[in-house]
Amino acid sequence: MITVMVFFSVFLVLLPIFIFFCYEIKFNAVFQLNPEAKAVSKAALGTLLGGTGYFYGQSKISTPPSSNQKLGDNFISYWPAELYTAVPSQPFFPRGFLWDEGFHQLLIWHWDVHISLDIIGHWLDLMNIEGWIPREQILGAEALSKVPAEFVLQYPTDGNPPTLFLVLRDLMCSIKKNQFAATERNEISIFLDQAFIRLEAWFNWFNTTQSGKIASTYFWHGRDNATIRELNPKTLSSGLDDYPRASHPSEDECHLDLRCWM
Repeated sequence: MITVMVFFSVFLVLLPIFIFFCYEIKFNAVFQLNPEAKAVSKAALGTLLGGTGYFYGQSKISTPPSSNQKLGDNFISYWPAELYTAVPSQPFFPRGFLWDEGFHQLLIWHWDVHISLDIIGHWLDLMNIEGWIPREQILGAEALSKVPAEFVLQYPTDGNPPTLFLVLRDLMCSIKKNQFAATERNEISIFLDQAFIRLEAWFNWFNTTQSGKIASTYFWHGRDNATIRELNPKTLSSGLDDYPRASHPSEDECHLDLRCWM
């Protein structure tokens, strides 16, 4: 019994060292960085990978107000869904953010393309029949406990920058440059074939629901035109929350950043 306990104690001591060296070896192989950038880059990647997790629950989707609606009944529940995703911050934002995830995956796919494809697939599985994806995924009690009540509801009129397209473009360019082994190249190609119908639906959703009054213009929905607390109402759906836009939000706006995304 004592021998087993000693062995287990030694194992617990050696395991972190083994993991550290494995991480060090793979990091050096994947990212060839100069010594000045290496330390902070290793910490940043470790934090990002360490914050990747699995969530399960139902988003709350805002519904248009009606005369027979009871107080607090201004939402419906999305279907029960699972989500494998990185998060911006485990202590403060332990939930998935759609536009953040594209930037996360620009890094993660270099580390492990299988993890990245799995995460992107989970996000695309959250798309509804109209091609809309809720921009914040507040799934489960832990995630919900970190969100102020006014930010819980997700609005099916509001989009979020489709940054996942950046990752997919990166992957396709890397395939053309023969940066993947044949097996991985085949897996990515199959994934892209399967994802195409949803990516097309996502683009069409943007192109129809977020279009402006003038041809080939677009505007971010969801700005509060009735607030008296802000000189320049936030544009949360754009990802650039505080970016200065028209002081009086309306459907006459034309947002250049959304035009660039399109």
